Amino acid sequence: MRRTSRHPSMLGILALSLLLAACAETAGSVRPLGPEPATVELAGYRKLVLATSASPAVALTEDDLQRISRLILTKLHEQAPGRFESFDVRVSPSIVVGAVRPSEPQAGAGAAEPGLLGAELAITRYERGSAFARMMLAGLGQIHIDGELALVDRASGRELARKIVSKTFAWGGLYGGLTDIRDVEEGFAAAVASAILGR
Repeated sequence: MRRTSRHPSMLGILALSLLLAACAETAGSVRPLGPEPATVELAGYRKLVLATSASPAVALTEDDLQRISRLILTKLHEQAPGRFESFDVRVSPSIVVGAVRPSEPQAGAGAAEPGLLGAELAITRYERGSAFARMMLAGLGQIHIDGELALVDRASGRELARKIVSKTFAWGGLYGGLTDIRDVEEGFAAAVASAILGR
């Protein structure tokens, strides 16, 4: 009598579960907004000011923005431990994208010190989607987080780069229904951190 083993199928299920568990948290996409400068050297910046805001159409509280900012800092530490000597985090619940930057010093406040990088993130889309719709069919009830990231030399005010960061989650079934936008924030924050590091 031939004996069948369930080990291969159990291993397959376990591997699939681990793969699916990583999908919401894998890094999102980063693309340049407009023409990029020929060379942008970010390695010389040892201090970071991270300013996070939301466009008026996005319903995010100050606590939400603080959480996302902390997550970006965590991803920076994971991707490049010791890369920055100091961090300054600022949040502004609502700002018009493309308007005066929240982290710019006021007139007469004095120039910022050299080696200080400004990372100014405006979240332009934050959609939680529908857990029920995702559970019913993949592609429905998608979760989206988009943002516009400007990297600025704080001493001169010169913009070094401007990028669009996006993270979408569209899995269906039980995994789709159980995944929350906070899980997807992990992948969004990882993409923002990569862009700040010039990757």
